[in-house]
Amino acid sequence: MGTRAMVRAAAALLLIAASASGEDPAPTDLDALADEMCAAVESFRGIRFRAPVERRTRPREAVIEEFRPKVRKRSGKGPSGETRALRFFGLLESKAPAAEVPDAAETEARFRAEFVGGYYSARDRVFTLVEGDGGSLNRMIVFHELVHALEDQHYDFRAVEKPLQAAGRTDRHRAFRALVEGSAQYHTDRWVDAEPGRRTKVLQEILVRQKEKKPPPPAPGGGKKEEEPPESPPRAPGDRRPPDDGPVYLMIREVMFPYHNGSLFLEQVLAALPAVAEGTDPLARLFADPPASTEQVLHPEKYLGAPDLPREVVLPDLAPALGEGWERTSEDTLGELGTGIAMNRWLYPREPAVQLAAVLRPRPGGFTKLEDLMSTAVIFRGTSGESSAGWDGDRWALYANGERECLAWVLLFDGERDAAEFAEGYAKVLKHKYKGAPRGEDGTWTATEGGSTAVVAAGDRVVVAERVPPEALAAVIEALKGAAVERDPRDALPAAR
Repeated sequence: MGTRAMVRAAAALLLIAASASGEDPAPTDLDALADEMCAAVESFRGIRFRAPVERRTRPREAVIEEFRPKVRKRSGKGPSGETRALRFFGLLESKAPAAEVPDAAETEARFRAEFVGGYYSARDRVFTLVEGDGGSLNRMIVFHELVHALEDQHYDFRAVEKPLQAAGRTDRHRAFRALVEGSAQYHTDRWVDAEPGRRTKVLQEILVRQKEKKPPPPAPGGGKKEEEPPESPPRAPGDRRPPDDGPVYLMIREVMFPYHNGSLFLEQVLAALPAVAEGTDPLARLFADPPASTEQVLHPEKYLGAPDLPREVVLPDLAPALGEGWERTSEDTLGELGTGIAMNRWLYPREPAVQLAAVLRPRPGGFTKLEDLMSTAVIFRGTSGESSAGWDGDRWALYANGERECLAWVLLFDGERDAAEFAEGYAKVLKHKYKGAPRGEDGTWTATEGGSTAVVAAGDRVVVAERVPPEALAAVIEALKGAAVERDPRDALPAAR
């Protein structure tokens, strides 16, 4: 199967709930189905529910309200800090005026509402089945969500997630979510494959219920090696639109990575860890010591070996150096996952199929049958793969002065060579992003949307100062070079740093 056809099929399989159409199946007897699946979940997980799980059904049109955050009162303040940041990195449409950019939280809420077939709320400890599916697909959805409910009763997801969210440690939070979703996916896959033909039934139900009633793509043949799309040539001057024909970054970040990389992480870690005593949950060790970064999920050996824990960057306040009117609007960590996604958005053609193919992890023997597309993990290749390898921590902050924006970003790497490779790779990103912007002998880009831009490798750290007022650039770079770094005392790799 060609890359684009393959990825279109994968997208259809991932967007299970969004594919629902046609006549609704008969209403599901959720209580009877949940009771049946609870017994199956306990059998496959090897632990028991401590309390009954509250369950309910909801029509899809009501689900958006469950995911939509409280409406933010703008009061003339413009888009949210998160929206500004996603726009700056190129993940949301950037040609529209700031006031017209879709809100990031609303975009994500709508994506989630279209994607889910069911969901479990750790806050309320309630499982919801979205109306509109049926048969084997519903059984799979209920099994998956009940794994969440069971593990939450044992390991209290909210106790881990709330502090991470409050501290703005998004990368660490995404790593924990990959453990949570990965466990549910890992055990659901094993339940599906325990009955011959069940996976094929689920696949057929997904394909039959696609919105666009198109025939399924041709069967893949012979384990053909995946095509890797070439990096795109620089854009025409002034064209800064990212490849945002659909929520591709959400598909990668919220579906492919947590479900499928999380499952692969769990599979590899469980195979490598010593066996536990009978009656002990093998996953107890992982929930007590979850992966500390998306890097560890993408590379399980960094979790299994000598602890390779990310360092924390403490950014200085740059508002005084930037000058009057500048204020920080948002700050966070991208991690290896976010860094790779942000780079790919500028390095590859903007078609969603190409963007997805760029990160689709190869399968041993290739994609030889449609069922293979139900497992779509992420891997970064080419420039983004080489540049993000060796990531050891980062922190960015976005500053705004009216419509003007600038980025301050410090990244840490395992060594000087890794840092130099990122600096070289990000220079390619800037070449695509600011086509036509002149670059001086000192490596600084000028006329990048009203500011100056520099990427500076200094030892094992890289400083990115993007669209900074020219008169403030030198001071900003020096301040970022001196940003404080905090190291976890459990980190086993200080010697190289």
